[in-house]
Amino acid sequence: MSTTPFNEFMQNTKPGPSRRCTGCNTFGLRTYTEPDTQEEKVVCTNPACRDSPLYAEE
Repeated sequence: MSTTPFNEFMQNTKPGPSRRCTGCNTFGLRTYTEPDTQEEKVVCTNPACRDSPLYAEE
């Protein structure tokens, strides 16, 4: 069974802060830790948000 990029993204992140994304004003922030630096980053899960790693230009 293969995983979709979104499922993989959700498995590798944790729930983020309960504030709105500054890029799209929606709730749906997640946190992840970069393996190289161990730095925790906050990312948006909205694929319509330009600040999201899931952003898909239509």
